[in-house]
Parts: sequence; structure tokens; C-alpha cells
Amino acid sequence: MIFAFKTRKSAGVRVTRAVHRLIAEGNEARAAGRWGDAVAAYGEALRRAPELAHIQLQQGHMLKEAARLDEADAAYAAAARLRPDDAEPVLHRARLARQRDRPRTAAAHLAEYLRGHRDDAAATAELRDLIEPVGTIPAERIGALIDDPDAMRLLGAGEGRAGPGSAAAPARPPVFDITDLISHFGSQRLPNGIERVQIEVLAAALALHGDDAIGICCFVPARQDWIGIAPAVFHDVARLATAGTDTADAAWQAARARLIFHIAFADPFAMPPRAVLLNLGTSWWVRDYFLFVRNQKARHGIAYVPAVYDFIPILAAEHCVPGLAEDFIGWTLGALAHADAFLPISRATRDDLLHVADVIGAPLDGTPIEVVPLDADFRRGEASLPATALAAWGLEGVPFALIVSTIESRKNHVLAFDAWAVLLRRHGAAMPRLVCVGRDGWLNDHVFARLEADPLLKAAVTIIHRVSDAELALLYRQSGFTVFPSLYEGWGLPVTESLSHGRVPVVADNSSLPEAGAGFALMFESGSVESLVAAVEQVAFDADWRRSREAAIAAGFHPRSWRAVAAQILSAVARLPLDHDATRPHEVERGLYYPLRLPRAQRIWPGLGSGEVFRTGKGWLWLETNGCRTRPAGGELRMRVAGDPAGPLRLYLRLRGLANGDCRFAIRLQGLTIHEDAIAQGAEGWFACDLPAAADEDLAFVIVGDAQESLLMPIGGSARQCTASLMVLGFVLCDRDAAAGNARVAELLRRNATAEIDAYRAR
Repeated sequence: MIFAFKTRKSAGVRVTRAVHRLIAEGNEARAAGRWGDAVAAYGEALRRAPELAHIQLQQGHMLKEAARLDEADAAYAAAARLRPDDAEPVLHRARLARQRDRPRTAAAHLAEYLRGHRDDAAATAELRDLIEPVGTIPAERIGALIDDPDAMRLLGAGEGRAGPGSAAAPARPPVFDITDLISHFGSQRLPNGIERVQIEVLAAALALHGDDAIGICCFVPARQDWIGIAPAVFHDVARLATAGTDTADAAWQAARARLIFHIAFADPFAMPPRAVLLNLGTSWWVRDYFLFVRNQKARHGIAYVPAVYDFIPILAAEHCVPGLAEDFIGWTLGALAHADAFLPISRATRDDLLHVADVIGAPLDGTPIEVVPLDADFRRGEASLPATALAAWGLEGVPFALIVSTIESRKNHVLAFDAWAVLLRRHGAAMPRLVCVGRDGWLNDHVFARLEADPLLKAAVTIIHRVSDAELALLYRQSGFTVFPSLYEGWGLPVTESLSHGRVPVVADNSSLPEAGAGFALMFESGSVESLVAAVEQVAFDADWRRSREAAIAAGFHPRSWRAVAAQILSAVARLPLDHDATRPHEVERGLYYPLRLPRAQRIWPGLGSGEVFRTGKGWLWLETNGCRTRPAGGELRMRVAGDPAGPLRLYLRLRGLANGDCRFAIRLQGLTIHEDAIAQGAEGWFACDLPAAADEDLAFVIVGDAQESLLMPIGGSARQCTASLMVLGFVLCDRDAAAGNARVAELLRRNATAEIDAYRAR
């Protein structure tokens, strides 16, 4: 009786009267929203009775409300230790970690929680939401990931792959950037031409030099960082990607889910000093790609070397979807500004690269350019399928010619259809069937309309959208010949594939296609129905000629191994100079306006460029069409003033304020605050400040606002919630003491007539 008199119960647990009173005080403060008082009362109760798990949980809630987040997490952790069978504290730790923008920690706690609560759809959705920015994983795959020790290890100490670690690593360690390949696997399985090249070259490079000598990474826009990919992960996904066509295949979906989970939560890639970042894919669609290349150059002295496949969006833009030319021109400007060498895939592409650079006014004199022809052996080691497998498409025992290419306007299927229509009427049933293998591409409505308009032609054409490697090899082997009527190519992989399989390709005589034909293709006049008809008649109906040409191919066409292609690329990388200054900022001319906006040019002209090149660091959101927003920590602009120093400088900075209120800001030069001001809500204006007379030739400005706003920003076809501060629209640097020049600039800026001094205006 005495024991009962001196104690009370809290959540069914006996406590002393003093502790009970403290808990009651905490409850009262909590109900009134006095978070600090609740923290104090619960804290004293826990000092006296630290075993009270439910009060530790309440204390976590109160500390969270009081914005004391580290202490809140510690309280939740204490509650979890006291009640190891109670998953509620773990779930609260997950949500707190997410609030603190610590996705990997949040994922670790959610995974721990879900191991005991597999049917909690809400928690599963929370974990999927953490993964969603980098890829989609079906809900049914989440449980398998939670049971996967390799995947879960990422949520512990981290499994970010370091760069090449061999003791004999070269002075310029090669790092393959497979951003494009990883993105492709996010929505597709079968690789296309460029993805195929990346897979084959990287696999060959790893075979040549070993896993420890080759780095692999990808840029993840959602994480604004580079993530390492282990060679085993690459091999697993690449093997499955070419082994079948079914995107719902369980093995493929499991490998894809592990890959997405990896890039969502692995540590950032440790870029080796002086590495060569080799991009054998495309990156024109990746926002901020060159900002982060620039950051790696400044931090680690890396070199950047892209492959160049073609200039279709610039030189054949009529065959591209709206917006592609603008994106590609933006990539071209970035590549010309950042590449330390180029790897064009043909002499024709090299010539196009030089032409485009000259038109823009960025000649590549002295920049290493190594042509890496894609004259590789495309025969693969899969088990051969029997000819009876052709029955799946109704082709068993049927003579046919083969077109392998994406079905889009540039590939010029319509020309082949027009030629076949003539040939069918001329030769009737003796004419081979035309089999078109390829996925649907851009601007192809007229291709299918042409078929629908001619029933005789439609009956003689088979279209196959997806085939595995083994199926494609079978189609090549069983075809009578191949046709490639494309209007423009960077190389023409199907031509080399055809030769690799011993089949005569009938090829248009434009761009790089004569190179791909290697003297063995039957060339016809590009765009000419009559010329194509004559060429097809020769190869289809002159059996002796065709057998002679096939014999010549068998005897004389010697495609390179992918090891040879990889060796050429790595040799070119090894020859890059070591004394190149990768940290040198881009130059500005005095008196010119440099806009910080997303380049949206639809054509190229002399002087075209982008003020994007002056952004550095991680203090920026991605470019918009009118400017670039800073993150709360501030955005840095780095530049070098062109010409000889002529005296002190004045900076004019064009800013836009926040939508939700006024914002004070500071402009700092090399860490020194040189200007403080404020910009009103929704306002836009110019702000001038004078630089110290002793300012360096290389300048680094940081623009920091003291207020922020939350907004949805579009990226990659979706929108992300972001925290942003001021928008920087552009800047001008002037000689402070040049009165006439300064007055002119000031007057133009007052009238907002920046077009007259825009550094990148059309000339």
C-alpha cells in the first residue's frame, strides 16, 4: 500500500509522483504549443527516469517542433533502444532524416521499419519517394531490395565507388562517364547504337586493364553529383540488357532496381586527381552537366574528353523534334568551352566538328582530335538461333532485304519504300520482302502514311520494333542484302553490322556512310529513287555479282575488335598533356553584357556562347530561360578579365527578387563583402559596386541572399521542390575610371538595352 501511495502510472508504467508531475507539466506545455517548456519538463522527467521510452518519444516530438533536430533524433534513437520491438521511433527517425534532407539515412530507417511491416503501403511509398528522383522502382521490388545485403550496405557506411586504385594507375586515370547509358536503362532495356558503343568499349577497357584501373561514374541531376558504378554492377546490367527484349522480365527488373537504388543512395564518386572524364554517350539533355564538369576541373584538375557522334540537330535540324536543336546547341557550346580533346567517330564528323567550331568562332587549333572509327566487329557470342526462329515474323523460307535503323525521317525509309514500290511493279513476286527493324523515332508519321497509301507495298513490308541481339544476328545472316538510305550519319553502325555478317549493304553516298562502307558497300546517289532502284536490282537479281561481292567482304573486310577500339581511345587519353591548366576560368570582355540564361538558339552564329560558363560550385539551381537562381548558400561566378589590366573595375549585376517578400543580399569578392543592398519583392534591377583597386586578374564573386522561397522547378520532364534565393540574370564589368565607356554602359542598362552589348548577340 505504501508503494502504491508514492507512485503513479504513465502509459501503464509506474513512475514516482515527481516524475508524474513533470510529465503532466510537459503534456500541458505541449498542448499549449510551448515547445521549449515541454522539452524542459520532459527532459527533467527523463533525467530522473531515463527508462521511459514513451517520454523519450514525446521528447523527440517536442525537440523536433523546437527545431532542435540533432537532439530530436537522439531522443528517437533512445526510444528505439528502450523498445527494440516498437518500430514507431524508427519511423519517426526516417521522417526526421527526410526533413533534414538526408535521404540515405531516411531510407535506412525506412528499410529497418519495413522489415517488420511489409504491408505498410504508406511507408513503402515514402521509400519509393526517396528513390523517385533518380528512377522508378515497382512497389513489389522494394521488399526484395530490403532483403538484399548488398543494397542495404549502401545505407550504412556507403558504397560510393572510388576512382581507379591500381598501384600502377596512369598519370591520367581514365574514368568513363556512362550517364547516358544509365538514363537509357531507366526507361528502356535494349541498347541503341550509342548505348551499344558504350557497353562494348567499356567492357573491352575493363578486360584490357582490369577493374581497378578504370573508373566508372554517372552524373545524377537529382543529386547534383557524380556517383560511382562498380564494374560488377555495370557487367550485370549490360549483360541482361542485350539478352532479351522483355522489359518486365524478372531478372532485368531486379538488376535495374538495384542499379537505381545504388545511384539514389551511394556515396559521391571520388574523382582521381588529373583523371580523364571520358564521355562516350550524350549529355545534351542533362541540365547543369558542364557546371559539374567545371567543378571537377577546378577541384581535381581533370580533363574532359567527349566522343562526338554527329551534328544532326545543327546540320539537319529539319529531322529533329522541337527543342532538340536548342538543347544540342547548348551542349555544343559547353563541349567547345570545356573539352580538352575530342573523339569524333568518323572523318566526316571531325570535319563537321571543325566547321561548327569555326562558325561559332571557337576554332579548335591545337586541341587534340582523334578520329575513332566505329569499324568494330558487331558479331556477338550469343548462341545462334536456327532459321526456323524466323517464323515468329512470318519470314521462314522468305527471301528478304533488311533495313536496321530507328524509324524516323532522317533514316529515309520513305525513299526505300518508293524504290520498293517501283521494283514490285517491275518484278512482282520475284522481289524480296523488305524487313525494317527498329524502334519508332522522331517525325515518322509520313513513313507509315506512305505504307498505308499503297496496299501492294504494305503487303511486301514487315516492320519489327524490338529484337534481341541473337534475333538481330539471325536476321542479318538470313537476309539477302541490307539497305541503308539515311540522309545523314555520324558513322552508320548498321552498315558495319551488315559487313560483319557478310551481307552486301546498299548505302547512300552521303556524310560518313562511304567510310562505314569501307569500299565494300554498293553506293547509290543519296535521295535518288532511280539510283536506289538500280542498285537494288543489281544486288537482288545478279546472283553472281552478289556472291562475288560477298566473297570480297569475307576475304577483305576485317572489322576491329572492341579491344582495339578501346585501346585506341585509352591511348589517345594517355597522350593528353599533364601540364594543362584545368582551373583557368573563362574570360570576360569589359563593357559587354553576359546573360546567365539557358541557351535557346535554334541556329549557330559567330560569337554565340553562354554565360553559364561563369557559374561554379554547388550554389546554383539549373538555368532558366531568363536567368539562374541561387541556392540559399549563394552562387559563385568565376571569371578572368581579358586583356591587360587598365585600372579598377566596376561590376553591374542584374538581379530579380523573390516572389514572397523583400530580400537583402551581399556581393562578396574573394570572401570580402564589397556591396550590400536589398531588392524588393518581385522586383528586377541593376546593382553597381566598385572592385578594390588591388583585385586579382581572376575574380570570384558570390551573391548571397538572406531570404529564400520554396518553388517547383521543372527538370527532366518532371518538377522538383526546391529552395531558392535571388535570381541572377547577368552582369557587366567595366573600367571604373573610363568615364565615357562607363556612362554609355550605365545608360544602356538604365534603358534595359542590353541587346546592344550582349556578348553573345547574333551578328
